[in-house]
Amino acid sequence: AESLMAFNQKRVIVSAIILSSIVVTTFLWYCKSGVITVVLVIRHAEKAETPIDDLQRPLSPAGLTRAQTLVHVAGQAGVNSIFATQYLRTQQTVQPLATHLGLTVTQVDINGVDGLVSQIRKNHRGENVLVAGHSDTVPRIIQKLGGGTVMTTESQFDNLFVVIIPKRGKEKIVHLKYGVPTP
Repeated sequence: AESLMAFNQKRVIVSAIILSSIVVTTFLWYCKSGVITVVLVIRHAEKAETPIDDLQRPLSPAGLTRAQTLVHVAGQAGVNSIFATQYLRTQQTVQPLATHLGLTVTQVDINGVDGLVSQIRKNHRGENVLVAGHSDTVPRIIQKLGGGTVMTTESQFDNLFVVIIPKRGKEKIVHLKYGVPTP
């Protein structure tokens, strides 16, 4: 009887180990199966005050510093794709990170928020994506991604919004700051 009880205990322990292994394996597969999309959304860094064509307005020295800070902040975040509008300042904001990661920046039209969000949801599921926009497009991008309503101002350059899009369930948003604080 004692030997039968010891045998049953061993069987229970082995079954528990097998079940635990299945649960852990399933969880790891779930995490790696591309079911969560993470979108980092930023506004371009500080722009130069030079009165030139707005499309070609470059970053100020403070903006160039913030662009380098973005490398430090997002350089290890597993970013697979980077999007920025056709404006020079958005391109300059993300280019140091793109160079650091060996990625090409995908240029998107400032008026193409719906198309950008559709492209992210369709072609970048399960990836970590960075998007650089403007004070008026960042809130729209976040809303279209399912992150709700956010407020930005013309003087804020330090916002970093993280929109987490699960395959199932509700989207979540995390609001972070990076670089030198702005008002």
